Amino acid sequence: MKDAIVIAKTHTITLGVVRSLGKAGYGARVLTLNKNVARIVGKSKYVRQVCVAGLSFEEIWQAMEALRGTDRFILAIPLNDDVCLMLDEHSEQLREHYAIPKLEGMPGGIKRFMDKMVQKQAAQQCGLLTAPGQSYTTDDDGIERAVREAAFPCFQKPLASANSKSGGKACFAVCTNQDELRNAMRGAEGCGCGDVLLEAYLPIEKELTAYGVAANGQVFIPACMEALRSNKGVAAEGMIRSASCLGETKEALESFVRKCGLTGLFCVDLIQCGGKLYFTEINLRSGGSGYGATLAGANLPATLANMIYGRSMEGPKDIQREVHFLNEYVELNSVMDGSITNQEYRAHMSQALERFIRSEDDPEPWKCYCRYVLIRKRLLKLLHLR
Repeated sequence: MKDAIVIAKTHTITLGVVRSLGKAGYGARVLTLNKNVARIVGKSKYVRQVCVAGLSFEEIWQAMEALRGTDRFILAIPLNDDVCLMLDEHSEQLREHYAIPKLEGMPGGIKRFMDKMVQKQAAQQCGLLTAPGQSYTTDDDGIERAVREAAFPCFQKPLASANSKSGGKACFAVCTNQDELRNAMRGAEGCGCGDVLLEAYLPIEKELTAYGVAANGQVFIPACMEALRSNKGVAAEGMIRSASCLGETKEALESFVRKCGLTGLFCVDLIQCGGKLYFTEINLRSGGSGYGATLAGANLPATLANMIYGRSMEGPKDIQREVHFLNEYVELNSVMDGSITNQEYRAHMSQALERFIRSEDDPEPWKCYCRYVLIRKRLLKLLHLR
């Protein structure tokens, strides 16, 4: 059975893809930019090799070559925006030996399609609803133009998340007046975000994410995640349901992805407002709750591997069961940054919900993660005492 190289920065999403591949018989060779991820994910029984690399393309490429070894061709699955962008920019160099995310007929297509205005226009052409919006630069001229033109309240987000030093989360803001907008745009600039998208603010009834996979003109969207509690845009607790709950929006999303010519994992963020579903963005990679789809019976990483290696062009059209999950890593971040109390953290962790790190079938990463949590808590306590 073949392997795949999994490239990521965070514990949960990496471990989820590794286990998804492993459950289908594929081995995982992990390339991470974080030593703690290497320690934890490297304990999984499904991991064949682990390599830690620096942030430059040259360092990542050398690590990829070491992991590829003597294999002529191998699937590479990047799990964060900046690495997706980096591989896309060097796709000509990589294409002989690696299957990477791509958009057909569009050199540099991943970079272009990370622009949320481009996404919105393509989504509208497929009949998807989007909030009215306009892009602006975050220099002085762009800020003053935005202040003159924006209707309030408005919602600010990075035009392309990969271009923000903070990963984009610090660039999100709801602005109700001109002063708030100026401050938010200056804050975005400070995070390395040179362009933002300002949209009409839509009161959110539900936050949803559709999970899918695409290759060779085939698109499968079997699962939909509803976030019940979130921290910085990532679900700490959520429900995985059948994507059929999206109604006609599911077919529109499939058409949207098919027209993009995407090969790779993806997830589409949606919001429900006034009983209607609005497209917000597509991530050209698996999202933070992607392992929930595997737990629900829709193994998307394995489907991608099957399609790339020619084992099967069939994919899951639906989930097999609903899953109520808790993401332990996001929950830990929530208590560390004060979003929830210690008592709430303990109560949430004691619930009989399905988990992303703890696993009876693959227990060693959880044991290592628990040691990581203890060390992190002790360090935080020492910092507070000083």
